Amino acid sequence: MEGCYTSLIIGGDSGFKKWVLVGYITWWAGSSADEDMKTLVEDLLSKYGQIWESNHPNSARPAIITDGIPVNPRFLKRLEGYWEENEEEEFKTMFLIATLQMVLCPTQCARLSSGLLYVCTLGKKAREYDWCKLVYDFFMEKVKVFCRDFYTFGWVKGIGGCSLYLVIFYLGRLKRRPVQWGLCPRSKAWNMEEIKKAKSADRFPGATGDYGYIGCIDVAYGDNQHPKAPRVLGTSTLLVMKR
Repeated sequence: MEGCYTSLIIGGDSGFKKWVLVGYITWWAGSSADEDMKTLVEDLLSKYGQIWESNHPNSARPAIITDGIPVNPRFLKRLEGYWEENEEEEFKTMFLIATLQMVLCPTQCARLSSGLLYVCTLGKKAREYDWCKLVYDFFMEKVKVFCRDFYTFGWVKGIGGCSLYLVIFYLGRLKRRPVQWGLCPRSKAWNMEEIKKAKSADRFPGATGDYGYIGCIDVAYGDNQHPKAPRVLGTSTLLVMKR
């Protein structure tokens, strides 16, 4: 099995199990699926991929060669164009490429890393997989890289990972009355007006403009009752407004 930082069981089929790994998918149990997957990835790279060459930080070392799929205007124009009924698989594959790069697992450049190409072969079977866990694992790996570089060099130019997940994670844990608690996915509960209210509540007064004023609490989306929501006790209503 190829190495990786983390792994995730995401489903099963008769004959073999499938594990999604942050970076690639590994297949085993004696089937020919491994070679099939490699062929699919090679097809993706040949059809949509591009190769980049960049200078090594150590000028004495050879140039760094990387490959991936650029999600550029040309790619998006084709995705938004007309599709025949028999092109369903290609459409879903391109849609998955764009979704991974632009929303779920974005990097700091406008191209999908070759490490996620195996995932892009799952277009027609997308509903069988745990994409939430993939997004979380990918995001946490980027956070680790950010922390490592920040505490080593004192600054970081950016971070990859799903910013939408980070926003929802932050908003949902602010120590304030919840917004439509129980509505899932949580992105449906928030609009720009509610986000601005939450930002204003959490911003320190004064010229600094920093955040963290009201603090955070632990919440669990599976719980019916939010810690800061009004609670009914017998015939009376208690508003939980502790800070």
